Amino acid sequence: MVDLHNVEKFNVDTRFKADYLNELEIMLEKFLPHVMLKAKLILNRGLGH
Repeated sequence: MVDLHNVEKFNVDTRFKADYLNELEIMLEKFLPHVMLKAKLILNRGLGH
């Protein structure tokens, strides 16, 4: 997790590193191959679908 702290890009508006989730996904794939952990995007959130 210390490696995630070194991701260089930083989003000022949200105070969240831009590539944080991408780096986390890559690191998890290295340590847990074949688990296929992926985030699911919810497009219709709040629309009652």
